[in-house]
Amino acid sequence: MENIKEITLGKDTYQIKKMALRKYAEFLDVLDNLPAEVRTDLIGIDLEDNDKFIAKLPHLLKTAFPQIVKVLSVASDVPEDKLMDEYGLAEAALLLKTVFEVNDFLSVKNALVAAFKGIKNQTIATEKPKEESATKIG
Repeated sequence: MENIKEITLGKDTYQIKKMALRKYAEFLDVLDNLPAEVRTDLIGIDLEDNDKFIAKLPHLLKTAFPQIVKVLSVASDVPEDKLMDEYGLAEAALLLKTVFEVNDFLSVKNALVAAFKGIKNQTIATEKPKEESATKIG
């Protein structure tokens, strides 16, 4: 996976870089502060059904446009004002796709889920002998 990918939006060229942990924290903070309605809309998107996705897109853009722009800006370092005033939906979609590719979000999610499952299983395994020995003694 490339750590940097160059893309052209309008007449501008940007290097979209893999987010360092500090940038991830800022990115997650922006996501965490999305209004509840926007989060619900994002979670409810059916990415498997193109017709349903396209049908939801106008409402999502209407209700979440400024927040989506902020998320893209934080993730990519493309200025918010450029995203709002100079680029269209095609450029925003390309930017979003590139941010996902460079940061490999799916692998990150899978690794985190596996890590937390491992921590949980290790914690459960560690706690069971204590409980068993407590019942034997008492």
